[in-house]
Amino acid sequence: MRLLTPGGLLTYPDVMVICGPVELASGRRDVVGNPVVLVEVLSDATRAYDLGDKFELYKAIPTLGDYLAIEQRSIGVQWFHRANGSWPAATFDRRDQTVALSSIGVNLPLAEIYEKVFE
Repeated sequence: MRLLTPGGLLTYPDVMVICGPVELASGRRDVVGNPVVLVEVLSDATRAYDLGDKFELYKAIPTLGDYLAIEQRSIGVQWFHRANGSWPAATFDRRDQTVALSSIGVNLPLAEIYEKVFE
């Protein structure tokens, strides 16, 4: 599925969580607009875009509550969540830590994100 942001960006997030009915873009069966959680796996080529311009467009999605940017070359997760009109961030860099995705009530252990990675 592709994601359409209010600013017109069409993209394929690495992971997208939608709660409730899927809102399809007009006339499309493969484009949605109502994610609650988005996840991007960072690479050297995409890091600046995923944390910069793309994230700015994601912030305009009214249903979005949590955004995760996950490092692929080392243990590292940047978590952003909507809180009273702003997007505070937290960084996690140890396997024994857990990210609480408040918008869906899920605790996501870094040990599960990085299972069988860097072993």
